[in-house]
Amino acid sequence: MTGELIPDFDKRLKPTKKQLLILKNIRICKKVTDYINFRLNKNSTKRAFATYIRNYFIHLEISNIGSYFKDPRRMSNGKRLDYTDKIEQDIQSFNNSFKNYSGSHRLSNLSAIRKLLEYNRIDLGNSFWEGIRKAGSNAERETDIITPTIEQLRNILNRADNEGKAFFLMQMTSGSRIEEIRTLTFDNLYLETDPPSFRVTKEHSKTGRPITKFFSDEAKHYLKEYLDKDRDKILITRTNRARRNKVKSEYKTMIFPMGITNPELMWNNLCKKEGLYKIDQKTKYPIMGTHSLRRFFEDNIGHGKLSKYMLNKLTKSEEPYSFKTKHKLEDLYKKYIDNLYIFDTPKKTKDDINKLIADLSEKDKEIKRLNEGIEFISKGRKSFENRFKEYDDKFKNIEHNLNINLNPNTPKTQNVISFFEGTIPIFFKLQHGREPTKEEIVTLTKQYREETPEILKTLRGKSTDEILEIAQPKKFLNIYPQLKPKDKIKKSKK
Repeated sequence: MTGELIPDFDKRLKPTKKQLLILKNIRICKKVTDYINFRLNKNSTKRAFATYIRNYFIHLEISNIGSYFKDPRRMSNGKRLDYTDKIEQDIQSFNNSFKNYSGSHRLSNLSAIRKLLEYNRIDLGNSFWEGIRKAGSNAERETDIITPTIEQLRNILNRADNEGKAFFLMQMTSGSRIEEIRTLTFDNLYLETDPPSFRVTKEHSKTGRPITKFFSDEAKHYLKEYLDKDRDKILITRTNRARRNKVKSEYKTMIFPMGITNPELMWNNLCKKEGLYKIDQKTKYPIMGTHSLRRFFEDNIGHGKLSKYMLNKLTKSEEPYSFKTKHKLEDLYKKYIDNLYIFDTPKKTKDDINKLIADLSEKDKEIKRLNEGIEFISKGRKSFENRFKEYDDKFKNIEHNLNINLNPNTPKTQNVISFFEGTIPIFFKLQHGREPTKEEIVTLTKQYREETPEILKTLRGKSTDEILEIAQPKKFLNIYPQLKPKDKIKKSKK
C-alpha cells in the first residue's frame, strides 16, 4: 500500500533504466516505507514526502537504498565520522540542486530527508541543518510562475461549464487548496450564512486543525446553478466509471464528485483553450496551475491577517489573537470581497447600487407628491367641514331670531314665508358652491312666492309651535322638495 504512494515519474520525463531501478528499490525498502507508514498521517503528506525522498536518491544516483541507512551508534569513532561526513556531503549536494527554485520547495525536500534520516537513527545535529537552511536562504527563485489577472480568469472561466465555474470560483475567493474544495461534502457547506461559507475538517486541513472559510456570492450563484441542473447527471456518469465501491459511496456525499487528478486536468484544459497553458522548463509543471488561484487571492484580497487566515497559514498560537470579535472575520471578508469578483466586477456592482439608489430616490419623490395630495385633500375636507359649520350656525341664528322676533300680530304663515325667503341664498350656496347673484335671488324669490299657496296649505291649521317645528332649516327640503333653484332658473330663462 505504501509503495503505491511513491509516485511514478512524470509522463513528460523520460527516465533512464537506472532511475527506474532506483524507484523500484525505494518502493521495496522497508526503512523508507516504514517511515512513511508510521510517522506520517495524511495520504497527501505521505505522497509529497515520498516524492521528495525519490528526488533525493535520484539526484545521488544511489540504487542500493537499503544499505544507505546504517546505525552510527554501532560504529567506531572513525567509521562513524566518515559515514556522517558522507551523508552531510550528499545533503549539501542535494541542497545545491535547488539553487534556482523557491525557498519553500527546497526546505520541504530537506525536511523530508532530515526526518527520514532521524527515523533511522542518523542524527546530524541542529547546527548542521541550520547551516544548510541558511546556505540557500539567499537563492533567488527563477521558476517561471504567473499569477493570472482578472481579465485572464474571466476569459478562462467563460469556457467552463457550471461545475468548473463553481469549483474554481470557490477556490479563488476562499484562498483554498484544491483538495479542500474537491473533498468538500454537503454536511460542511453553509449557503444560508452571510457571506456563504464551508468547513474544512481536520482530516483535509494541512495544519490538522478545522477551519471555516468564506466564498463570494458570485461563486454561490454558479454553485446553485450546478447543483440544481448538472450534478445529478455528473454523479451518475462518474459513479458508473468508478471501479471501487468505496469511491462510489464517497461520490454521493461530495459536492464535486471527482478524483484527485480531475481538477488539475479541468484547469489545464481550460488554459489550453485560452492559449495560456505553458510548462516551466525547470519544474516541468504549468506556470499557471491551480495553485495560482491561491496566489490570486493572496495578491488581491487586500488584508494581511485575513489573507493569512483564509490561506490557512496561521499557527495554532496566532489564531485566538488574530480576530477578537465573533463576527470580525465575516465583516472583514464582506469589506474586501469586491476585489475578488470575476464576472460581477466591483465597478458593475457599484453602478447597480447607484441605479437602485436613483430609483429609490424617484419613488421617494412620488411618495412625497402623494402625501402632499393627501394633505391637500385633508385641508379641503376641513375647509368644507368649517363651511358647513358656518352655515349651520347661520341657521341656528335665524331660528333664534325667529323665536325671539316672531311678531304675534303678524299672521303665522307670513312669518314662516319671510323666514324661507331669507334662507334661499344659503341653500343656493350649499348646492352650487358660490354666492347667488342678485338676479338669481330675485328669480328664485319670485318662483318661491308663486308656490307659496302650496306652503300655506301645508301650514294651514297648524299651531305656532308646530309652525316653528316645521320651519327648522334642516326640514326645509322635506317641506318643499320641489324648490330646485338650478332647474327653476333654467325654466325662467326659457
